[in-house]
Amino acid sequence: MENQTTKENFSGHEDFHSWENTYFLGIIDSAEELQAPTTNPQYVNVNDSKSEWNATVQENNFLITFTLDTGAPINKNDLPKVHAVLGDRECDLDSAVSALAYAYFLYKTHPADDLYVPVLNIQRSEFLLHTEVVFMLQQLNISDSSLIFRDEIDLHLLNREGKLTLTLVDHNTLTSDDKVLETAVVKIIDHHEQERLHSAQCEIVLEPVRSCTTLIVSEILQEAPELLNQQLTHLFRGAIILDCMNMTSETVRVTKKDEEILAALEQRFPDLPTQQEVYDTLQQAKFDVS
Repeated sequence: MENQTTKENFSGHEDFHSWENTYFLGIIDSAEELQAPTTNPQYVNVNDSKSEWNATVQENNFLITFTLDTGAPINKNDLPKVHAVLGDRECDLDSAVSALAYAYFLYKTHPADDLYVPVLNIQRSEFLLHTEVVFMLQQLNISDSSLIFRDEIDLHLLNREGKLTLTLVDHNTLTSDDKVLETAVVKIIDHHEQERLHSAQCEIVLEPVRSCTTLIVSEILQEAPELLNQQLTHLFRGAIILDCMNMTSETVRVTKKDEEILAALEQRFPDLPTQQEVYDTLQQAKFDVS
């Protein structure tokens, strides 16, 4: 379902026009067909030191979207506190699913004093090149209008104003252009070789599994297993199966933890498509240049 809200960038100007921003926050329902959004959205107050923001949480069968409306011009000092979950610059299926799902997990399990925003670390104009991500989200009726891309949120401005917290998923170092954001990083979840030093302010979850999604699911199973509905499980299985080359390749490093997490997902929803069906479909989508 297309969301009609227009997303505007956080800009560097002193004053802002009244604006609305819609943030994708997750998969919420096990129903198979998309239905209309609820007519009675929840309202959550997000209190800032200088202003109050009314956040409308719209829930339908597949999405939660966060709409902020100030109703008046605002100053940059009145920006909301944002906890961004930033994926890898490759933005493959593993990275995209990790960012989307972990932001949803934070939103459902943490106080609502921050906005938990998944950020796909590419420009919106590049999204259609990531064909397996496009395909998987389309399968679940998740419109790209519900996604936030790197060129649509000014992380540097938020950081300068002391409004940014960062979690990195599927990578553990910032690019040279983003080094100024280092002080905002509070957590890293990754499966690549560690390229950063430990620090007291940053929790690092780094294990040499094949798929970063494996680590995301592991934390959700420990902390909030009730969040694992059929749609979210479908996303997780797709990312793990594709990254692990259908668990059968002799050329990739599939770990026992990858296998155990995939088995745990399939035990919850045994009627999902077979691993081979999922892998073949995603492989075809990944190399579809039509």
